[in-house]
Formats: sequence, C-alpha cells, structure tokens
Amino acid sequence: MSYEIEYTRKAIKAKNQHGDDVFLCWSTVASNNVYPRRPSPMFMANGQRWEVISKICREIAPSCESGCWKPRNRRTTPEAYLRGWRKVLAEAETFEQFLAGRYVSLELEMPKAKLIAYRVTEPTATEKHSPKKYRWDRINEILSDFKLEECKWFDEEHVKVCKQVTSYGDVELMIELQNLLSEEKLLCWRIVLGGV
Repeated sequence: MSYEIEYTRKAIKAKNQHGDDVFLCWSTVASNNVYPRRPSPMFMANGQRWEVISKICREIAPSCESGCWKPRNRRTTPEAYLRGWRKVLAEAETFEQFLAGRYVSLELEMPKAKLIAYRVTEPTATEKHSPKKYRWDRINEILSDFKLEECKWFDEEHVKVCKQVTSYGDVELMIELQNLLSEEKLLCWRIVLGGV
C-alpha cells in the first residue's frame, strides 16, 4: 500500500495584522513508492494555534490512523501525531529568525488557460458589481506583485506563480490568492527553501 512518509516538521511564528500569534507550518514529505525518495517541503497549515491544530486534526491525523501517513516511516496514533505538532508549535522560531540569511519563496501552480481566463476575460455589464468581478480584480492585483513562470505538466501548459518571502504579509497574500483560485484545483503549493 502506498503512503506518505513525514521526515521533519517545521513551524515559524509571526504576528498578523491584528497582533495575534500566527504560525506557518510545513513538513518534509516523500511517498514510499517512489525511488529514489526526494523529501520536499509540503505546506501543512497556517493561522493561529487553534486553526493549525484544527486543520491537522481534520486532514492529517485521520491518515495516521489508516496508515496512509507515517511520521519517520512508523505507524503512529492521531493523538501522538497531534502531541508532536503541539511541541513543534511551542518551540517555533520567529519569522525574522527563520528568514535571516535565507532565501524562501512560495509557489502555486495552475493550468495556464485558467489563469488567462482570469486575467483577460471582461465581465458583462450585469457582472460589473458582482463578487466574481471583485475576484477577477483582486486576483490581478495580487498577481501584479508575483513572478509568473510557464512550465509543462504532462502535456498541458501550466503557470507557476512564485513569490519571495520577506515578511509574513507575503505568506498572507499567497494564501489569499490560493483561496481566490480555490475553484481551480491547484496542483501544487510549495515552499522553496534556499541555503542559510
């Protein structure tokens, strides 16, 4: 049976615009049925402590129970898995410490045709004040600050949306973009870490 192996967990702490502690969390993950295994960072959750724990409870902990997610390639209970994340959150370094001397970028990937539709399609007169029109405007506003790279996924053309992280605000922008594009079934949400 195929399962995901979680090698490491990482959380960094920042302050959001309201002054609350927020966390950006990821794990280094690889699939057991791929050789050679190349663990890569996978976005897990972000938000306040309760939001992070809630997301991990809903999305990852049940996979520990079924054996589809194995920390350090060992079976574990959902309770033990959550205990591990609580410890990681308690020991999280600050965003400034994490970024010091390191290149960090975030990437989203989506079909090129979908992105073109968002960027060039003009709404009709009846849509000008609709939520959809706001969505188009906001997506274009956010994308103006991002780097776009074309790539191929099998035989389909895709666009990789990249953003170098210099503050937690960049993370919030990427998450907002992901939420605005959530209907498009994004293929990837990657954290790219450079050297220290």
